[in-house]
Amino acid sequence: MYDYWGDTVAVRDYRDNDFNRDRRRRRQKRRVRQGLIKLFVLLCCLIVALLALDMILNESSGAMGRPGRASISYGTNYGTDINGNRGSDASTFANGDGGLTAYGQNYSDPDDTAYEKAWYLILVNKWNYIPDGYEVELTEFENGQLVDKRIYPALQEMFDAARSDEIYPAVVCGYRTTEEQQSLMDEKIAAYKDEGYSAKEAKIKAEECVAIPGTSEHQLGIAVDVNAAWMAGPPGSPPGSRPGDPHEGSTVGTSVDLSGGPAGQADAGHSTDEEVYEWLDQNSYKYGFVRRYSSDKTAITGMVSEPWHYRYVGVEAAAEMYASNLCLEEYLLRYKI
Repeated sequence: MYDYWGDTVAVRDYRDNDFNRDRRRRRQKRRVRQGLIKLFVLLCCLIVALLALDMILNESSGAMGRPGRASISYGTNYGTDINGNRGSDASTFANGDGGLTAYGQNYSDPDDTAYEKAWYLILVNKWNYIPDGYEVELTEFENGQLVDKRIYPALQEMFDAARSDEIYPAVVCGYRTTEEQQSLMDEKIAAYKDEGYSAKEAKIKAEECVAIPGTSEHQLGIAVDVNAAWMAGPPGSPPGSRPGDPHEGSTVGTSVDLSGGPAGQADAGHSTDEEVYEWLDQNSYKYGFVRRYSSDKTAITGMVSEPWHYRYVGVEAAAEMYASNLCLEEYLLRYKI
């Protein structure tokens, strides 16, 4: 092609340029689609991984303190024999309506070992709340303290053995309501605030030594705080119970009078708190009780050391936990209960 003056000029192939432009556009769109597909696949894999991790954490939350609800939930009107012993006779366990669910499995057969164990191996800590609808039938001691009636015989036997060794314990705290637990928490938070901690710091500090309402073993009725008994009356007078007490002759919940001297101070014929703690630490497992919170297990239990807090877990579990130095979380994990 020539211009006006006869010179040659280059001819642009507009058709080729349009074709190349369309090809580049198609290539870009294909890359975008491929990127979106890869992103979608990656998101799906991430969701699957998170769901799998959540399932793993939920399965292990009952044993090693992972976040989650308690692993055992009770139906209404469940029951067992008052001693909490295992038995092969179905009539021993008043199952009521529907049995119970333990660790994700339904047990309606009263003879099933998991059914028999469930009520006294229930795990409650700061990561595992008391199941909704949990019910307990209580027995009251002379000093007004309450416990699950099923642990009473073992508790009485343990206290009688202690007194035969001239150790004089008393239950100073048994069952608590949610309101009572909340009141304790509020008091502890207020105390830390008075010491100069901020509201957030005070709450964190309080939760190290007071269970969050809904996570206290005292709300189960199968845990007790035990100190030395200060008896109202002359030193050396034998423990007794008031007439008409539901367990006449009981020495478990005897009247406690701290006015006779500072807490923990020895009295004639009685014991110091330290003597009581030492005896319980060495002997409680024989009667199905364990020291629930020790200093070497704080990272697992979530609670600081409490030498006075004892929890009923049954003789078999208590003996194994004592022999192997296990806390309840470790025991449940080891035996996958």
